[in-house]
Amino acid sequence: MNFKLRQYQPKDRETLRYICCETGFIGEPIDQIFYDRKIFADMIIGYYLAREPKHTLVAEVEGNIVGYLTGSIANNAQIWVLAFGTSAIIKAAIKSVLGFYKTHSQNKKFIKNIFKLAFSGLPDHPKNAAHCHLNLLKGYRGKGIGTALLKTFYKQARKAEFTKVFEDVTSHPGKTLKYFKQAGFTIFDEKPGTLFGDKLKGKASSICIVKSLDF
Repeated sequence: MNFKLRQYQPKDRETLRYICCETGFIGEPIDQIFYDRKIFADMIIGYYLAREPKHTLVAEVEGNIVGYLTGSIANNAQIWVLAFGTSAIIKAAIKSVLGFYKTHSQNKKFIKNIFKLAFSGLPDHPKNAAHCHLNLLKGYRGKGIGTALLKTFYKQARKAEFTKVFEDVTSHPGKTLKYFKQAGFTIFDEKPGTLFGDKLKGKASSICIVKSLDF
């Protein structure tokens, strides 16, 4: 499959937010888990598009965006990611209290899952490491696009003199870490529980994976 990678541009914003929500539940649409796409996109990719757009990459096939990678090479990025995410979920909690989610009971469960996960503990992250997150629409996975996006980001991280990069992923019986292990990632830390609560059958966990960058 022929594809093109390029840097994110402001005109791509809504398309990336759409893909974020279309793939938000383990590669599936987020709606069955959380029916408020605006807030979900704010929570997941709001920071990257607002504060580090230069490290966001998009993949195009025949002129259409089919996936993206959001990345960060800022040492204090996790503080800002947390701030953006907290602001979004507080807005969701307020909307829930005010009755905006009456017809979408899954929203209340999602908000509870986030607070539960926050209090039970999120995976630790390596210090002085770049980080990224990758999303591709169905039909464009397993075509080499994700690997190309990752390799492009590795170059950015090396240029900024980072020696490692990490990602936060979800693991459960229906999704293994095979792809990431083949890409050279190892498990840095793992905590039980995910944003998706009981929607995932079997043991599910939130995992931080890390990869050393060769120079």
